[in-house]
Parts: sequence; structure tokens; C-alpha cells
Amino acid sequence: MNRFIFIMIIFSVFTVNSQFYESKDVEFLQSSSWLNIQYIECLKNKLPCECEKQVNTYFSLSINSDYKWISLCEFAYWEPGIFNIKEIDQNKYGILHWQKKDSIWATIEITSDTLYLTTIDMISKFVKSKTVKGYDDRHHTKDNIELFNKSLIARGYPKLEEIVSHNSLHCDCNKTMEKVNMISVQGHPLHWVFKIEDDSLNFYKVTNSGRDPLDPMITEKIKSFKWDKP
Repeated sequence: MNRFIFIMIIFSVFTVNSQFYESKDVEFLQSSSWLNIQYIECLKNKLPCECEKQVNTYFSLSINSDYKWISLCEFAYWEPGIFNIKEIDQNKYGILHWQKKDSIWATIEITSDTLYLTTIDMISKFVKSKTVKGYDDRHHTKDNIELFNKSLIARGYPKLEEIVSHNSLHCDCNKTMEKVNMISVQGHPLHWVFKIEDDSLNFYKVTNSGRDPLDPMITEKIKSFKWDKP
């Protein structure tokens, strides 16, 4: 009888520990989207293109738990790079080289609400996206709206939705058009360009959004605000 009880206790302990580690692993493996903290800080005073360049590494990433891959966005490329990941320790994953499937070139590790991306030459800190839950390799286009609205409000200016008189906005560094800061409306051919020029933040409406890609962009200034640190 005592032997039976001992076996049941051991089994119970093993089951509880297994569930504990499994739940932590599942929590980490949930699909999620993250922004570089340095990029977030930069957007308090500068625009997306400038901040992507200033970060000088990946400014945005997303983890897909279904397919075990990660997408990484950086200034130099139009589209995010997608890489497979594999577990190398509890809450720590290796990012695999796209040609050498067993070769790890970087790692990601989550501690509390912070993700650390470690490459051969730097460690970058990321926090979860506040606008997207789950995997979205373009989540930064929504995050940019929220973050830049905070920068506008801190200076006493209206939000982007009020400036362009539209909702459902996306904002990013458009690399197909010589890296311009662009606002667009989801599902509609409406676009605006915004720039910092001579200590002013200027907004321009693109008046020929439906143009041929090879045609020059025609813009009309709609708003201007003095731009300095709040």
C-alpha cells in the first residue's frame, strides 16, 4: 500500500511539473508581434524612415507559433525576412539561417514582457505591440499611428485621423517610393506624405494616388505644424 502511495505521489509531481513547463512553453510560443524599444523612443521626435535608419537593426518582429518562424523588419529591405526558429532552451529560441537549416545566427528570449534579440554584434530589446494580438508582419504600420499620435498630442496638436480626416490609418516608411513617410487608409487608394522641413512638420495629400507606378507623385500641402521637442 505504501509503495502504491509513493508511486502515485511521484506520478502527481511529474504531472504538475510537466504541466508547468508546458504552460510556460505554450505561453512563449503564442503568435505575437513586437517593436524595438529604441525605435519607439525615436518616434517621439522623428519620423518612421528616420527611426528605422537610426535603429540600424531590426525595428519590428513577429513570431508565428503555427509554422515556427519569425519575421524581421529592417530599414534596408522592402519586405520582412522570414526565418525558421527552434527551441534551444526554456523560453529561448534560435533563429536559423535560411540556407543552412541547422545553423543558428541569432537568438530570441522572453523575460517578463520584454523580448531580447541577440545577434553576433548586438542585443536589442523589444516590447509587445499594443495594436495587434498575434502574428502580423506589418503590425508596425498600425503601431506607428498610435505612437505618432502620442507625439502630436504631447505638442498640443490633433491626431493623424483629424489631420487627414480619415480613420483606419496605416503609416510606414514607403520603400517603393524612395523611402518616404506615408499615411494610407486601409482598403482605399488614399495616401498622404509627411516630412520634417525647416523645423516644421508638413503634411501633403497625394492627388494622383491611382497613377502608374512609373509616374511622378503629385502632392498638395494640407497642414503644417512647428516641430521641436515637447
